[in-house]
Amino acid sequence: MVYSVLNGIKSDRPMSEWRDLGTYQIARLIVQSAAQDWERYPETFWMDEWIAQHLRNYDPGGLCLIVDRWLQKVPLDERVSPDPREEDMKVMKLKQLSSALNPGT
Repeated sequence: MVYSVLNGIKSDRPMSEWRDLGTYQIARLIVQSAAQDWERYPETFWMDEWIAQHLRNYDPGGLCLIVDRWLQKVPLDERVSPDPREEDMKVMKLKQLSSALNPGT
């Protein structure tokens, strides 16, 4: 989801400006942009509500590794779909399988 958000806003600035902004500041900007009152923060951007709801409870520090990998142009692992909805479906399926194997937990 983080790569999807970053790739969606990348064209707003050259990559050099994103690097100058820094990993933590970009992560903070993502979390602020995911907030329901995102418009009150400077430099925030619109993000799909479905993605925002998944990112709202993150601390910026929890996103830094992913943001740093994006800044270094490290591609997503080939097992990870660039479509965040597909990845969410995988997680839901794993949760269902886990519940079926471990009823009552």
